[in-house]
Amino acid sequence: MRAPSSLVENDLYWYADPGGTEVNGYNVYRGGSTKGPFTMVGAALDPYMLFFYDNDPSLQPGTPQYYTVCSFAAGGATSNAAVPVLANPLPRCILNTPADGATVPVGSATVSWTAVPGALSYVVTKFNAEPTFNILSVGSNITHTATDTSEKLTGLAPGNYWWSVSAYDTADPNQARAAAFTEYRKITLQ
Repeated sequence: MRAPSSLVENDLYWYADPGGTEVNGYNVYRGGSTKGPFTMVGAALDPYMLFFYDNDPSLQPGTPQYYTVCSFAAGGATSNAAVPVLANPLPRCILNTPADGATVPVGSATVSWTAVPGALSYVVTKFNAEPTFNILSVGSNITHTATDTSEKLTGLAPGNYWWSVSAYDTADPNQARAAAFTEYRKITLQ
């Protein structure tokens, strides 16, 4: 099976106060509680880069993390730390059927997964080539409710496909604050 580079990714976004010292960038810190201790996990080295994606392989699904950000200036001055915010990743999303590499008749192809505690929606993404960073999905992505745990693959021609499931902590995946992703599985439709 092919897995995403990391099972957990905490995405952080912030805004900068336009007044004050010339900002050159931001340092991002992570800790296990609001009181720390905090460890620097990365930096945004551009004053207009107001985001950071923490996909450290040591992050564990279902383990809350707290983040804070400090700005820094050319002379070495740093701001006070921002109020720590909680990132509470969802537990890992597990695929059930079909097995990786399975061959299934076109008309009866259904994929399924195990419900994720805390997930309010799911999206199945399908690819017609092994997924890479810039490959586009095929077919329509359907947003499923928290109680859905399967999708019938319709409208796909015979051939090889790869699929994965994403779980989100909101009913609208575009508004999610936490997500869980599965590995990619190959399915051959004939």
